[in-house]
Amino acid sequence: MRTTAIFSYKGGVGKTTTAINLAAELAARGQLVVLIDADGQCNATDFFEARDESGTVYELLTCPGADASVAYYLGTTGRENLLIVPSSDELATVELRAVEQDGGRLNLTALRGFCEALAEDGETDFVIIDCPPSFAPQTVAALVAADDVIVPVTPDNWSMSGLRDLTISLNGARRANPRLRVAGVLLTKKDASAVARDTERALRESGWPVLDATIRASSHPSRCSFSRQTLREAARRSGIAADYRELCDEYMEGCYHGENQ
Repeated sequence: MRTTAIFSYKGGVGKTTTAINLAAELAARGQLVVLIDADGQCNATDFFEARDESGTVYELLTCPGADASVAYYLGTTGRENLLIVPSSDELATVELRAVEQDGGRLNLTALRGFCEALAEDGETDFVIIDCPPSFAPQTVAALVAADDVIVPVTPDNWSMSGLRDLTISLNGARRANPRLRVAGVLLTKKDASAVARDTERALRESGWPVLDATIRASSHPSRCSFSRQTLREAARRSGIAADYRELCDEYMEGCYHGENQ
């Protein structure tokens, strides 16, 4: 079983779109996938209309030692081979809880324990974790649980500085999870502009493992968010759906390129 966190410090880079569509593409290929929505905005949870179906990530983090089965946390998505551990509005308060008097009760190894239990069951092939755009407690928990991380970036002047900040966070997470690797930096919302070309060139010359697959700019993800359909379902012949198929191909092949940060 492979566990991958989708994480970027910057919002609006297609992080949740990537988590949803990579998970859906893997599931469509016959892989059993668990999508964990660790973002307090609950976008992946709302996309799959998965509220109130199961235990939540907030419960995992705030109820250390709770005697609940793995199945308790697995909600349905209406798609074959794809399950979800939903987020909740309470998850947005977990950072505040961390600095309150009982903050020490947060269980930052809970997601790792959950993923280890999934692996022991032997049925799950992939776990995809959608992280918030900050180094919040749930992000730490996700990176402690993950085998690797995919980092979506958009073609703009802030991409490289964001990666420098990310290096510090990943090095911190590796103290608790030495196996954590960067699966790759994923260029999203790519267009034909000179800025996009210059950003991609800089990324590929940076020493970071940049994925061969790139995701083009498109209005389809916004439309799909309203219809609650994946790109595979709503726009299978579109260019961006083809991009996510290419990403899935590369991901399943391992997608470690060059030196990992």
